[in-house]
Amino acid sequence: PDAKPQVLSNWTSAPSSATHDDIDTQPSTAAVMDTTREPISPTAAHPAGGKQPAAQEPADTSAPQPAPLPQSLQGRVLLVEDNPVNALVAQAGMSQLGLDVTLVSDGQQALDLLVPGPHDFDLVLMDCQMPVMDGVTATRLIRERGLQIPVLALTANAMKGFEIRIQEAGFSGFHIKPLNIDGLLLDLADRLGGERVQGPAPVEAR
Repeated sequence: PDAKPQVLSNWTSAPSSATHDDIDTQPSTAAVMDTTREPISPTAAHPAGGKQPAAQEPADTSAPQPAPLPQSLQGRVLLVEDNPVNALVAQAGMSQLGLDVTLVSDGQQALDLLVPGPHDFDLVLMDCQMPVMDGVTATRLIRERGLQIPVLALTANAMKGFEIRIQEAGFSGFHIKPLNIDGLLLDLADRLGGERVQGPAPVEAR
């Protein structure tokens, strides 16, 4: 009997990326699957005497380009963070782009600087869990004073329902720890304005 031609299926696996948050209570993970690429069709064996099948186009293996990072930013940021490592990395990343960063370690110190009326800050980065006064309480009091300054939560607690709690407290947005500095800087560029250029790979604060 004639030997049957073998059919080999070419396939590609879609790349995935995952981030692991340093959660205060229990860890949270997120995975993103790239489904933009279609698998290559199996190569069909042509019958004897038939025409050779047309060559297929090579699969697109180019990786998606990262979003352009800000080259420079202008503004004054109040960073409220009691973890010295997170504070150091966040402050360094923002200062390198030209932001004027003031660092305090609890919510009460932030309230002392954010007086009603004109103040010296354009945006607040607020850790949620701190001694003396936590960030959720401090943000509620900021809103009770009538201040409309953007306040972004820095939280390791990404459990179900945390977005509702953050929104009810009056936060303008949030970033999950460990911080993705590139993501933070892109957010600040949208809120404060700035010139963007292609940047390096993301840096995480742990």
